[in-house]
Amino acid sequence: MIARHHCSSADRARRLALFACRSLTLTFLVLGPPVTAPAHSEVVPKVTSHFTIPWSGVLSSDVEDIFLTGSLDIQVESVSVHGTLFTKLRSSISDTTGFGMTSRQEFIGVGGGMSTCSLPASSRAIGRFPVEVSSQQRLLVKGAVVSQYEASRQAPLPLVFELTLSGDGRPLGAQVRMGKTRFRDQRHE
Repeated sequence: MIARHHCSSADRARRLALFACRSLTLTFLVLGPPVTAPAHSEVVPKVTSHFTIPWSGVLSSDVEDIFLTGSLDIQVESVSVHGTLFTKLRSSISDTTGFGMTSRQEFIGVGGGMSTCSLPASSRAIGRFPVEVSSQQRLLVKGAVVSQYEASRQAPLPLVFELTLSGDGRPLGAQVRMGKTRFRDQRHE
């Protein structure tokens, strides 16, 4: 019966180590500093802004240059955490129309709303945070179709907008520019 209660030295060492580890953990929990929430200055309340940017310009395509005008509606939600600005954007286009500079073909811009997840904004200057987003909308042929557009009546409308935000996320400025597009090799949807 005595052999049943006998512990090996390795077993005893493992039990002592476990006891020491639990005792040390308990001591740190009781004597350690209290866990606190972040200081008010580390997390700034969310800032929400909504604005519309009227824009116009020439879109380069594989068929011809196209003059376009329209509006870009943008909603910005920003929060600063530990000095890093995180921004969530929602955008959509409205009143987007245009015409071919050579053919005089009419166009209309369409597209659903675009939303981003929270993006960390970079800073090139203290207190100013530029955010650049590419929004993929569609450009459709409108009205009577001229021969250059008979095979394909739509193309991507790549809009790139850049916002400059203050340190707390308020918009300081915005601009819109267009990328290039291709009508050829586009499938009809």
